[in-house]
Amino acid sequence: MVGGSIVIRVLGLADAPAFFAQRLGGLLDTPYAFGSSYEDEKGMSEAEVVRRVTPEEGKRVFGAFAGSDLVGLVGIMQERETIKRHKAYIYGMYVDGAFRGRGLGRDLMQAAIEFGFSLPVVRQISLGVAEKNVPARRLYESLGFIPYGFERACTVVDDEDIDELMLVLYRRA
Repeated sequence: MVGGSIVIRVLGLADAPAFFAQRLGGLLDTPYAFGSSYEDEKGMSEAEVVRRVTPEEGKRVFGAFAGSDLVGLVGIMQERETIKRHKAYIYGMYVDGAFRGRGLGRDLMQAAIEFGFSLPVVRQISLGVAEKNVPARRLYESLGFIPYGFERACTVVDDEDIDELMLVLYRRA
């Protein structure tokens, strides 16, 4: 739990409708911050939404709740291939605009990192961040993530090239 009535917890089946609404809201609000688009996801089937939010081995989606309202999301998934299982990656990080600046992003990230490093073989957690998303980049770097790569025009949103910086956090010994 963070500040007041904000609670961070793992999402489950019952959270699927709220997850979908928040995901679509994020894709509309900051389309450059995601590897997908509103147009691609708005017609997603109920079964796919449920699959995305349901916990699996090595995968969780965390939500930040203000009362019963879902106001932030982040997912983490361990790589599945045997020779890559030492890695996990963070995806879908989003905090509703009305709740930014309150530490929710940090709390969501810390929950995801804690889960990732609770998996015995995970040694590193990676993520991608749009270079122009300076607040997110600062948050990730303040948590210990360091740059390891850069992709020019990783995505194109409204005919604008969006460059992406890849960051990694290594398990501390």
